[in-house]
Amino acid sequence: MQELKFPNDFNSAGHFCKKTNCKFAEKCILGFNKLYKSMRELRIDFDKCNLNCKLCWSNDNNSYQLLSEDQCLQYFSQCLHANLEYITKINPPKKDPELFKIQGLQIVGGEPLLNKERFHFLVNFLNKLDKYIIENNELARDNLRFLKTDDKFKVKIFTNGITIGKREIKEEDILLLNSFKQIKVEMLLSLKGLNTNEFYALQNNGSYNNFYYQIEGLNKLIPNKHKNFNIDPVLGFYHSEHFNIKCPDIPAEKMFKFDKNDFNSIKLKQILKEHIENKGKFYVEPVHAPRKNKNSKTNFFYNNKDYLENDSLIENDLKSNTKTNYRKTKIKL
Repeated sequence: MQELKFPNDFNSAGHFCKKTNCKFAEKCILGFNKLYKSMRELRIDFDKCNLNCKLCWSNDNNSYQLLSEDQCLQYFSQCLHANLEYITKINPPKKDPELFKIQGLQIVGGEPLLNKERFHFLVNFLNKLDKYIIENNELARDNLRFLKTDDKFKVKIFTNGITIGKREIKEEDILLLNSFKQIKVEMLLSLKGLNTNEFYALQNNGSYNNFYYQIEGLNKLIPNKHKNFNIDPVLGFYHSEHFNIKCPDIPAEKMFKFDKNDFNSIKLKQILKEHIENKGKFYVEPVHAPRKNKNSKTNFFYNNKDYLENDSLIENDLKSNTKTNYRKTKIKL
């Protein structure tokens, strides 16, 4: 059993759930990411984390329930049946039906790899999901988008990599994520700064050592490129179209820079350069308020005014709640 959060207002899909008369509408732990007007992906949010990031958009939601892998699969199965009802009877698509399929499953937190117990919960759930897709192939094909290159359903896992860097979860454990027949795993290691001071400044009661463990985790993961599993780093906080990030003793224009006097930062820069030279990707994820409405943005700024500014935007074209290739930013490798 693991603690899984209920979706907040930003990721709930009340309109969709009620229209399909889903029996789990009021208690489902599956959220929705709206990718485009008609495209959406499912998401699972774990509770609890081994970091305490000042600007984490997960901090506003502490409502969770304990669930088993089988219960998670039951919610997923029900969602597929509801989606089929929606696109065949309630609101048949006028455009390409592929756009109305579930585009993927995102697994976030909290921290999905908080400890070995949670990691094996995740592996067991994905094993069950893999078998479910195989055994219910027609239903899956009608509702899920399969990657054109691999003919597999994509699962994205966001992790800060600390338990991997500490070897609490070992590389051979991680390779279990390469064993699925109908699932391809994309792991995104969410960095919390480009140097030790940035990392520490964005934490509440954080440890300098955790930045070292993040880099160690990335260093252990990146060489593991396999058919059904790949890893890319993403800078988990960055300037956006709404906010620049600063810290009490670091102005916004000096944030997110490599430090040639910081061993951790030097090593991180080298790992990222080698990863990109080997055709890997490096993304940034702009900071955002928990919800898109004006009040949420105002409250987010007010509650974090020591860490945000919005009067002279440094990166005014980076949309919140999206991943952006680092080349479109002012980060230099």
